Amino acid sequence: MKSAAARALSLSTLVRSRALEHGARLAVADGAMRVTYAELDARTDRLAGALAARGLGAGDRVAILLLDGLPAIELLIACGKLGAIAVPLNWRLSAQEIAFIVEAAAPKLFFHSGCFAQLVPPAAAPTAFAVRDRVAPGDVYERLVEESVPVPAPAIAADVALFMLYTSGTTGRPKGCLQSHQGVVALACAFALRLGLAPSDRLIATSPFFHVGGLGHVFAAFAAGAGIVVAPRGASSEEVLRLISSEGCTFGSCNDALIAGLVEAQHRLKLPLALRSITRGSSMTPAAQIEQIGTVLGAEVVGGYGQTESLGFVLTLSGREMIDAPTALGWPLAHVEAAVLDPAGEPVAGAATGELGLRGPAVMLGYWQDEAASAEATGTGWLRTGDIVRRDEAGLFHFEGRSKELVKTGGENVYPREVEQVLLSHPAIADAAIVGVPDARWGEAVKACIVLRPGATLEAREAVAWCRAGIAGYKRPRYVEFIDRIPRDHLGKIQRAELRRREVTPAQAVD
Repeated sequence: MKSAAARALSLSTLVRSRALEHGARLAVADGAMRVTYAELDARTDRLAGALAARGLGAGDRVAILLLDGLPAIELLIACGKLGAIAVPLNWRLSAQEIAFIVEAAAPKLFFHSGCFAQLVPPAAAPTAFAVRDRVAPGDVYERLVEESVPVPAPAIAADVALFMLYTSGTTGRPKGCLQSHQGVVALACAFALRLGLAPSDRLIATSPFFHVGGLGHVFAAFAAGAGIVVAPRGASSEEVLRLISSEGCTFGSCNDALIAGLVEAQHRLKLPLALRSITRGSSMTPAAQIEQIGTVLGAEVVGGYGQTESLGFVLTLSGREMIDAPTALGWPLAHVEAAVLDPAGEPVAGAATGELGLRGPAVMLGYWQDEAASAEATGTGWLRTGDIVRRDEAGLFHFEGRSKELVKTGGENVYPREVEQVLLSHPAIADAAIVGVPDARWGEAVKACIVLRPGATLEAREAVAWCRAGIAGYKRPRYVEFIDRIPRDHLGKIQRAELRRREVTPAQAVD
């Protein structure tokens, strides 16, 4: 007798398997709401029914402009159960930027937290559903879930899009990256394996759910049957620390400001903590911070590299490796192939420098309604990340810079990151960034923007001499400007376009 075809892996099959095996365990804790895995599966069945009753079907989009919490997680799962596409929106964007995304994605439904009502585009208002900033028993969202009836779930192919995240738009208008069910499951399992997660673990969710960083940790928790504890947006470092302690959270990902606040609060409070690991960005975390996380918070650091197009982390390494090799990005996770690509997009063997290429199920399906950009990014069979890397003899990948940030001076290539690392090793320099600026002699010249440590003094020629002692002469800065701060986005990435717009004056020249 011929057996039925196996059901394709999807986010809903992942959640349902956890409900069968770990049904009584906590899935999500969000303020007053505490939901087990069995309840999460049943609730998202009913929520999918509510969406279907409002006309949502396979391929339709749902805009999600919500504070991190249970509704944002449940809407993603419910969309997946219908074959619809969730579109989490970055609530840090302006109303104009959100309107552009909504016009491009054309969602059939629009869910938003009450505090973001002013960001809802007028065109989306007829389909908008307001959710309380902190969902609670008996409110309008809970009534929607409790009073709806499940509908038969369609079979979902593994390569169907589950959600779409828009890129930051640093190279132009933001583009919607489509991610598949199989990509989510592959990332979830590989990341959970790398972190050594078990059902007894609990995530402290502090990274936004409109980024792959925040979602990747949620998916890893699902793969392990671990609990997810949502930190209220706007909570103080002390409040987050107390939540970590009281809920027994064991892993998470925290930005620089939160890490500093947690360390300071723990120095004062000395709360019992069960933290095992904290995820940080590879090549972006100072050694002193890695040591503090270990000695004060009791957690090991796991460094990671990824991007929206790769559904989050694809390379990881230990905190010890990050200290020993500050430029290192990591080793490939189990679900991905990583390669060094030549200018034609072909992989290069052995130790080499070139563009990082990725392939595997977690690489995006493509950009929403943009065939040309999709072909440019993945047309060779590899995702061309735009990041220049060096693979050493052991196979470890190191960051050299962004291809679009490359400075071409006098026919030579200069990677900003290399020069920045040398400058940051100077005891008087607190922060530094390198950009290319027009130059009559060299075509383009290296300019250093430098932030000094409090009370420190440094001459421009001294900074250049420091560089010449550590790197080739053509890589040295030919212009130096001392500024108060290096502009960075909320992920800590240098906003080089802003620095390039600064005036270049003869007084900055050092040659």
